[in-house]
Amino acid sequence: MRLRYLIGLIFLSFADILFFAENSFAEIVIGDVPLSENSNVGLGRPTAITGNPIIISRSQYVISWNVETRSPEWVSWTLHPESLGDASRSNTFHLDKELDVVLRDQNRRSVSPNDYRGTCIDRGHQVPSADRTASEADNQSTFFMSNVMPQSAFLNRKLWVSLERFVRRRIVAMGGRAYLITGSIYDAQSQNIGPDQDIKVPKSNFKVVVFTGGEGRLGHASTSRFMAINLPNVTSRGTNPMTDYQQACIDAGKTGKTEETKVQAIWRPYLEGLTTIESSGGLSFEFLRSIHEMTPQEVDELIAEDAQTLIRWSGFRGQTFWVQPQRIFPWLKQL
Repeated sequence: MRLRYLIGLIFLSFADILFFAENSFAEIVIGDVPLSENSNVGLGRPTAITGNPIIISRSQYVISWNVETRSPEWVSWTLHPESLGDASRSNTFHLDKELDVVLRDQNRRSVSPNDYRGTCIDRGHQVPSADRTASEADNQSTFFMSNVMPQSAFLNRKLWVSLERFVRRRIVAMGGRAYLITGSIYDAQSQNIGPDQDIKVPKSNFKVVVFTGGEGRLGHASTSRFMAINLPNVTSRGTNPMTDYQQACIDAGKTGKTEETKVQAIWRPYLEGLTTIESSGGLSFEFLRSIHEMTPQEVDELIAEDAQTLIRWSGFRGQTFWVQPQRIFPWLKQL
C-alpha cells in the first residue's frame, strides 16, 4: 500500500514538473490581431531552438521579442503597393507600452529610446518606416522600440537602407508583393549597451525576402522565390562598433542616409544561404522549404533589372527610393 502511495506521489510530482515546464515556456502573445489571423505570418514563422519570446501581433507586423537580448529575435511583415502611401515619417521613437505591461509583470522593463543614448549605436528599424506609409498610425507603429535592433550607423544607414530601397523599388515598379523576415545573429564576442548594459548588440542582421509576382499570392510556392542576406554590424572600416568606439561615433556623426547611400545593391556581397543563417541564428525556417531559394545568378538578374528600372523611372525620390544609377558597383556593369 505504501509502495503504491509512493509511486503515486512520484507520478504526480513528475506530472507537476511537466505542467510547470509547459506553462513556464508557454507563448505570450500581445497585439491587436490574433496571431492565427495575421497575414504578416501568412507563409509561416520562424521557430527558435531556445528562448521564451513574447510575440507581438499587430496589423503592421509580427515581432518575436527576446526578453534576454531585449530586442527582436525576428520580425515578419508583408509589403505590397497598398502598404505605401503619403504618410510622413513619424521620426519619434517611443516605448512599446503594451509590451512594457507584460514585462513589468515579469519584473522586467521595456526598452526606452534613451537607452541608446551615448552609445554611438543606431536604433535600427526592422520594419522600415518607409514600408508603412499608408497611414500615420502604420508609420508610428514602426517607431516602437520593440521594432528596433542595435545597429552601427554604417549598417543602418548604408547597407540596410540599400536593401530596403531595392525591395521597395521592385514592389512599386513591378507591382508585386513581398514577405520579409529580419533577425539577429550573435556570437561569443557580442557585447551590451544601455544604462544597465543589458541590450545585446548582434554580430549581424539578416533579412529573408520572399518575392511573388504581380498576381502571385504569398504562400504559393509556384509563384514565390526568396533570397537571404546577412549584413555585418560593423563600422565603415569593417571593425566592431563596440571595440572601435571612435570610428562608430565618427560614422554616427557623419553617415547620412540621403546623401551617402545613393548606391545600388551594396548589400549584394552579403548574400547567404538560408541554412547558414538558420545554424548561425538558432532559428528554423521550415515553412520556406517548399519555396525556391534564388541562386546568386538569379539575384544578379534582379539587380540588373532594377538598374534598368532606375534608368526608366523618374519617380524614385526622397528618403524612400532615391539612388543614383551612375554609382552602381563596377561588378554590376558587367551583367
